[in-house]
Amino acid sequence: MRILRWIGGLLLLALLVVGVGAAWLYLTFDPEDYKARITQQVEQQTGRTLIMDGPLKLTFYPRIGLEAETVSFGNPAGFPGDDFLTARRMGIKVDLMPLIDGHLVVDTLELEGVGLNLHRTAEGQENWADLLALGAGPEPTAPGSAAAGGSSEKWIRDYVVRGVALTDARVQWRDDESGASYVLDGARLITGAISPGAAVPVEVGFRLASGDRGAGRLDATGELTLSEDLNRLQIPDLALTLTPEAGPRPVEIRGGLTLDRSTMQLEVTDFRLDAPGGVALSGRFTGELGQPVPGLAGHFALAPFDPHKLASELGAKIPPMRDPSALTRFSGEFDLDATVDKVVLKPLTMSLDDTRIDGEVTVAPGASPLLSFRLRADVLDGDRYLAPEVPGQQKNAEAPGGSAAGAAPASPGLGLLGVFDAQGSFAVGKVKVSGLNMSDVNVSVRSGGGKVSLAPMKARLYGGDYQGNLNLEAAGNTVNWRATEKLTSVQIGPFLKDLTGDDKLQGAGNLEAQLQGTGLSDAQIRRTVQGKATFVFTDGALKGINLAQLVRDVKARLKGKAPETSEASETDFSELSGTLGFGKGKVRNQDLVMKSPYIRVGGKGEADLVTEKLNYLLTAKVVGTAKGQGGGEATQLAGVVIPVKVRGTFSDPSFEPDLDEALKQVAGKRLDEEKARLEKKAKEELADETGKLEEKVQDELGKALKKLF
Repeated sequence: MRILRWIGGLLLLALLVVGVGAAWLYLTFDPEDYKARITQQVEQQTGRTLIMDGPLKLTFYPRIGLEAETVSFGNPAGFPGDDFLTARRMGIKVDLMPLIDGHLVVDTLELEGVGLNLHRTAEGQENWADLLALGAGPEPTAPGSAAAGGSSEKWIRDYVVRGVALTDARVQWRDDESGASYVLDGARLITGAISPGAAVPVEVGFRLASGDRGAGRLDATGELTLSEDLNRLQIPDLALTLTPEAGPRPVEIRGGLTLDRSTMQLEVTDFRLDAPGGVALSGRFTGELGQPVPGLAGHFALAPFDPHKLASELGAKIPPMRDPSALTRFSGEFDLDATVDKVVLKPLTMSLDDTRIDGEVTVAPGASPLLSFRLRADVLDGDRYLAPEVPGQQKNAEAPGGSAAGAAPASPGLGLLGVFDAQGSFAVGKVKVSGLNMSDVNVSVRSGGGKVSLAPMKARLYGGDYQGNLNLEAAGNTVNWRATEKLTSVQIGPFLKDLTGDDKLQGAGNLEAQLQGTGLSDAQIRRTVQGKATFVFTDGALKGINLAQLVRDVKARLKGKAPETSEASETDFSELSGTLGFGKGKVRNQDLVMKSPYIRVGGKGEADLVTEKLNYLLTAKVVGTAKGQGGGEATQLAGVVIPVKVRGTFSDPSFEPDLDEALKQVAGKRLDEEKARLEKKAKEELADETGKLEEKVQDELGKALKKLF
């Protein structure tokens, strides 16, 4: 019993000594005396300045604690501007008694009003690189480790952090290389107790701004689990919410995240993104974050959604279309392979309404982003996406102010191709555009520096082939363009029927054109197009006028008879050719030649491309017989020219033959023929009388000579 009393007395004495020592240390220790030493040590180790303007507080029991206020940590030399790190208040406490037994128990780590300024200069220098270099040396060994004392057991056997509370933080990023500037403001990080192998509730949030514009806010929640060796991090139920500064509803992101710090491999499963307009993207992906070029790879699926609904929720409006059901269904699926250098979507499958598109797309970010693609669509009806037609409105009629009705006041511009340096190809199995049906369409695309080249362009259409090149160049608020086009062996009748609704011309056509202009709207093209085109049509017919019937009408009127009943109103030809000149909103032709079995047709005149009004003159000349085009002889009309005025519009032309002029020519021809006949008869009679006179003179002369001899 005496021994127990001695032991108890010794313990009481030890506690008394510890308590008295702690009390003496608490009463006599002044943390302010260590400020200069701490700042000196920091400057020696980092080369940076540490300033602690606020009080430095220490506690020793029952927790060892440190609390500092108004702290700033400077930038390295060569980096002007704000401090690298500032903090309004920092505090940490560690339980003393568990620490003696190798258990590290940290009370809530509190960081309030922290400001972190990250800066990369135009030369690529970073204001945090020197701090990373400090940690690149050999890892320190804890007391009691094998390296320190031969024991394999570490001094700190486990740890618990009761929580982290980071509030009202601000992180600023400035990159002088790219000119980018971002700010994470009002940031917070709140966690529950952190210990190896246990799930830790985590809450994160911040507001993101770029330059002077706020982009929105991000908030995240989940339960984080750290492995015993701190190398593996898991958040199986991560939930992110992106709230735009102004506009549509937030974007929700869900998924399970696993990060292996030893290999820097990231895995995200059950990924799902829900955005405004019913947009839902799901998938999975992995990341190699420790590679020289970090990257992500995965597979994603975009569920069907209505682009009109998306545009509405974003505060935009898609213009009305000819087909109300157009642009109402879009979905996609793709594999992703992304690094900081490029993003590849391959294979890529998309569905737009009734069109399926397959291929691949690559985007390389940078000051001039590079877009490369190879896409193929099965069937595309482009007319569904055109503006609705207005009943009773003449196509391309002049609207008040001098522009075509319905035409956009400004050029559509180059769109995305004006932003990206692009190269790629687009193919369509079957396509309908402006009423024209084409197949095997192939277009190669190149763009850069405000220029776009669509060359070559190829297609099959109406029994023939199309080849062309189109070059676009941005010029202020509009676009200049140059085009070279060629149609070969195209059946022009069905072509015109689908394009204009009327097949006034039939036959196999060949056409070549070199054109240029300003602006991409229909009205701008019509007003500014310049250049020329040549055409040749063979074995066809010109509908709307029967030149053979006109010849028969002239013949009937010569005989005082009524014109015969007209047959089909068309004129067959073996060849029709000419040249078109474009300029000042008009198209002109001066050399039309049409060859028919017994008629030769010429033509000259012009048409207004804006109003589509015609002012043209056809001249039909009879050179043979009418057999084969109604029967009957018309040789008496050979050489007679029948003028035909062409008026009206492209869609409704009218033909006005001048039969009186033809009759005048016939009368003149008959007069000339009668005059020639009479002159011939007079000459013949004169020659006959002259012969008789000569014979009489000869006879009388002979008689006179006989008398003399």
